[in-house]
Amino acid sequence: MALTPVDDPSHYGIAVLDDDRRITRFHEKPRPEEVFSKIANAGIYVMEPEIFDYVPEGNSDFSSDIFPALINENKELYGFVFTGYWNDAGKPDTFLKANHDALNGQITPTPEGELLNEVPGRFGDIWVGQDVLIGEGVRIAGPVVIGDGTMIEDGAFIGRGTVIGSGVYVGSDSFVRGSVILDGSRIEKGSQLVNCIVDEFCDIRENCIVERCAMIGRGALLEPSTIIRSHCSVSNNLRILSGSLLDSDYPLVAEQ
Repeated sequence: MALTPVDDPSHYGIAVLDDDRRITRFHEKPRPEEVFSKIANAGIYVMEPEIFDYVPEGNSDFSSDIFPALINENKELYGFVFTGYWNDAGKPDTFLKANHDALNGQITPTPEGELLNEVPGRFGDIWVGQDVLIGEGVRIAGPVVIGDGTMIEDGAFIGRGTVIGSGVYVGSDSFVRGSVILDGSRIEKGSQLVNCIVDEFCDIRENCIVERCAMIGRGALLEPSTIIRSHCSVSNNLRILSGSLLDSDYPLVAEQ
């Protein structure tokens, strides 16, 4: 089991090793009073085929069921503690952090694309793909990645930590910072997106606001002047009606 030091072990399985690196204790997602280690399961395993003898029929979980059973039976379960880069990117904030870390050079390789020269209103590392169109008065503060065939209209602002996929449209006077916008999505005029995630083929209409760690599912439509509050999510292919304020994951919506 690959293990890594963490500051907050409450979200992970934690382990204790003996001098031979054998795991002697393991507990999944401990409560504060149950924390006995800050060495966390990194989710990478090397297993012998015999492991399947310990996998029961039906639903089971390695961390909650199988690993504790192996320890209780005094089977050989070893850990390797590494101190390199690791990120549990399965949550919005950690997914965004992984992208930001890649842009800032903490993860290799370097983002693909051609580095743009710095000019007034454009500074920092800005990687762009092929056939990218950038309008008049567009300001870009890197690090930023812009994919092939993307269009950014006049007066838009693209801020630090933004990753824009291929075939994306960013309308005039829009504001996008610290966000991940995947392929084929449209951000219409005057919208503001800050540290959020927009999946493929979304349509965000004029003057929408999407706040920190919000997630817009694939193919979703936000009609004009919609506000999506921090940490809220919109499911795939849903339509949020014009002027809506979404502050939970269960809005009143209509299908497209």
